[in-house]
Amino acid sequence: MGGHMLAHKIMRTGYFWLTMETDCLWGIDIIEKISSKSFSGHEFILVAINYFTKWVKVVSYARLISSGVASFIRSHIICRYGVPHELISDKGVHFRADVDTLLQRMVETSRDWSKKLSFALWAYRTSFRTSTKATPYSLVYGMEVVLPVEIEMSSLRVALE
Repeated sequence: MGGHMLAHKIMRTGYFWLTMETDCLWGIDIIEKISSKSFSGHEFILVAINYFTKWVKVVSYARLISSGVASFIRSHIICRYGVPHELISDKGVHFRADVDTLLQRMVETSRDWSKKLSFALWAYRTSFRTSTKATPYSLVYGMEVVLPVEIEMSSLRVALE
């Protein structure tokens, strides 16, 4: 399903904006040769971000070759969200600065950082982004995430849903 088909599928579910099709942009980059390898030998992080929703996907690797990048794009972007209108890879830091900062903090303090990537993504995806005035999670799923603390303490928002 290409950007065009994905846009039409989204319109059928009730979402629509004029630049929907061209907003299907993903940026991808590699954080290379991290100074402190993880215990599993990982020293590369492949980062992809949807420019519109700011949704981030990351995977760590011990060795990164072109087939690994192609497999990542196929399984983590195309098979889940459809073929993007455009895939940008310019080695720039502008689209991954927030994620890099979060990951850098993890890498500096722990050698098991590759096991903690999902926690870093959770923090990023559920945090408010000023550029979109929403969380990446809410833009992708159409609702805010239910936090574990809201189940423990029975929040009003969860009770109303």
